[in-house]
Amino acid sequence: MLLTRRLLGFAFASADLLIELSSEGQITLALGAGEALTGAADREIEGASLAGFVAPADQELVRMVLKGLEDGMRAGPVVVRLAPQADGAARAVNLSAFRLPDNGGAVSCALTRAAAPKAAGPDGLHDRRSFEDAATALFKHARTSGLEVELAMVEVPGFTEVTRQAGEPEGSALQARLAAVIRAESFAGATAAGLGGDRYALLREGGESPETISRRIGRLLDLDAGLGLEPVVRSVAMSADTAPEQLLKAIRYSVDEFVQNGAAGATPATLGE
Repeated sequence: MLLTRRLLGFAFASADLLIELSSEGQITLALGAGEALTGAADREIEGASLAGFVAPADQELVRMVLKGLEDGMRAGPVVVRLAPQADGAARAVNLSAFRLPDNGGAVSCALTRAAAPKAAGPDGLHDRRSFEDAATALFKHARTSGLEVELAMVEVPGFTEVTRQAGEPEGSALQARLAAVIRAESFAGATAAGLGGDRYALLREGGESPETISRRIGRLLDLDAGLGLEPVVRSVAMSADTAPEQLLKAIRYSVDEFVQNGAAGATPATLGE
């Protein structure tokens, strides 16, 4: 009992609401400030779908974050906008998730109040200009926090043709799926950009190989669709002793090369080289 109380104390020290989700995305347990975040008491949250408390624009993002989890894997924090409450106020949370092995596919989640993310496109992806603004802010944060950040460039050859052949609304659903997958791979779910031509750039915390990221993107795109596409990922590490202004110049160069030559082009090993 004492250990359980201590663990709960640590959990609430870093989160406002703790929830457990079934493998189908239903909330099976809720502890904490549920009413303050969602407008519903904890007992009313239990049994509901998490998607019902998330703003429509971020529902696919949350689904891809959760679907991307494998046993023993942690994701987040990802900034997620919540569905509007009666007062009309916009609310957002940092969502972190962990899939505990041998727990029947359940996912443990922690939600903490957060500032709403800065505006991007309708699909949540930045354009080149707003992506650079997000990069500058993240690099400054990384220098003070010690966070290891990398630039990842993703190409999904054939995706535009697949969506064209699918037609509407299937093509739009696939485009929304890919945008959500790319966002889910980015830092806080808010630092990814569409570059056109089946190419995307994102900033993320380092630690995973490009091959691992590529496999996960391909698997998530294949859910219920069987597209059989093979994403190609190139990653470039951030040099921690490089000034943010120099890193931004390096990003511009790397992204320009990627837009022109695709994933087949050469990339530096470290931003700032």
